Parts: sequence; C-alpha cells; structure tokens
Amino acid sequence: MDIEAFTQTQDPNTGLITEEWAVIAQDWASIVGVSGREFIATSAEQSETTYRVTMRYRPDLDTSMRWCLPASAPYCPTTAARR
Repeated sequence: MDIEAFTQTQDPNTGLITEEWAVIAQDWASIVGVSGREFIATSAEQSETTYRVTMRYRPDLDTSMRWCLPASAPYCPTTAARR
C-alpha cells in the first residue's frame, strides 16, 4: 500500500504552485472487508463496504496523510477516488 502526503511545489520559472498527493512510503498492510450494505439513495442503488486496515506501527505517520493501493492493485474505494 502507498502512503501519501499532500505536497505543494512551485515552478521556479512561472511561479505556478502545483498541489498533489505524493507517495512518501510503501508498506505492507492487511485489508479485510468487515461489513457491507446496499441502499437506495436519490433513486439510485448504492453500496457501501467497511474495511479494516492493519499495518505495522510507523512513527512518521500523521492524520494529514492518506493510504492508497497502487494503481496495479485490484479495485479499492481509495484507489478509485484518487483517479
């Protein structure tokens, strides 16, 4: 799984600031679907799945970061939302 941090970089020539999520680390994690449900909202069928993510403790993580599966991984909500 990729661990990403929000970064801002400024182009030295144009001064344009680019904001993006950058991969700062890759680590192993166990991702298990623990519950799922389907419901109807605004006349469209929706589904929701809750996952439990377990990974080794890392002192360099904080709440401003996010985790994502690599683009080569099977479908996962965090990967789909990122694209």
